[in-house]
Amino acid sequence: MVIVHPQVTALPPDLTDTEDEASWLRPPRTYKGSPLQRYHQAERDAREAREAQEREDRERMAPILAKQRIERRASLIRHHSAKRRAAKLRSTPAWANLQAIATIYAEADRLTRETGIVHHVDHDIPLQHPLVCGLHVESNLRVLTASDNIRKSNKFEP
Repeated sequence: MVIVHPQVTALPPDLTDTEDEASWLRPPRTYKGSPLQRYHQAERDAREAREAQEREDRERMAPILAKQRIERRASLIRHHSAKRRAAKLRSTPAWANLQAIATIYAEADRLTRETGIVHHVDHDIPLQHPLVCGLHVESNLRVLTASDNIRKSNKFEP
């Protein structure tokens, strides 16, 4: 009795040779596995191709995007600098001792040169704050290290 695999639709004309019989009883050969395996492999290949293309696009666009970020950042820095200068001008009263203010800024520069640690001139009462508006006068200025000044930020501590 010959047992035939369910996927085999026809038997060979001569089944006298046991080797031929065995070859006809084997399931049909498939390329790289079952149709489902081929489908998933095609999906993986397509995904890998998309990812490779995206990597190439990112690498190609990186310098262009970096330049655009720098331009946007430079524009933002110019905007904030102009805003700060305007606030400082508005906050400097006519009676302010400009010589004393210049001396405080010179002291910050001297400390930076001598210690090697960057020093900033800080406004005790911030020039721009939701609750208060300090003046750009010598009594509102102090010399701080840059890290302390950045940590203080725009905070007002009464």
